[in-house]
Amino acid sequence: MRAIKIQRYVAESATKPLFALSSRFSTKANDLINFATLHNFDGIEYTVQAETSQALKNDMANMEALAASGFQIRYHLQFRKVELAHRNKEHAEKSLNHIKECIDVINALGGKHIIVHLCLGSRFALHDMKYAHAVKYLAQAADYAAAKDITACLENITYGFTNTPSSFLNLIKNTGVSATLDIGHVASSPVVLDGTITDIAFISEVAPYILSAHVYNIERFDEEHKIGVHIAPTNKDDMKLRLEALGQSNCSWYLIELGDPDEILRTAAYAREVLL
Repeated sequence: MRAIKIQRYVAESATKPLFALSSRFSTKANDLINFATLHNFDGIEYTVQAETSQALKNDMANMEALAASGFQIRYHLQFRKVELAHRNKEHAEKSLNHIKECIDVINALGGKHIIVHLCLGSRFALHDMKYAHAVKYLAQAADYAAAKDITACLENITYGFTNTPSSFLNLIKNTGVSATLDIGHVASSPVVLDGTITDIAFISEVAPYILSAHVYNIERFDEEHKIGVHIAPTNKDDMKLRLEALGQSNCSWYLIELGDPDEILRTAAYAREVLL
């Protein structure tokens, strides 16, 4: 692949909160750029769902347009079958190779941040996951990214190896990744729902490693469609304490992870009011 390095943005101070638009709003580059420009977003987080080399090539025109937009672009690698923690070694190694291919593309586009997951497509097949593989192959992915000046962040989800602060921290410390803290996943994590810890305690334990956050109120699981649904806040107080806790960390990137325009703008306004 040609090294085009076309992403153009000025690095912001790590202490200044940056508010980003999610490609949940649209998967089309022009839609994202126009909405982000009109509503004064600082960046765009683009979800890469291409799980094959061909699918990644098919997405290149879109990704190149975003990289040339002048916005800071971060890349959310959201895969269902590509799985670093898979028990099957061949599957895990093949997954690592695909993530490396994605990193090569992102590097060529001038990107500096990726977000990865563990167990994302295995909510009902956690028996297929292996912790030792999670550590081994996540560390290799993080090292490969770092060699290209790309920061790899691991996102917490509500099941598997990242749904408690202790297990999330163990992976971070043993692999060298940083953290993307999803506050909606925190609110719906089993240890928060059953009262073992508070959502604020969860955030506080992971705080030293948090570089970015996904912002909305809470994720609810849709039993009929078997997917997690992001619920927007109805008022500032729905998220206020969690955002204030994030404000005490190294977090500087706040992705409004919603798709409805009105919900995006309302949630962004609440986040700005708390954090600015």
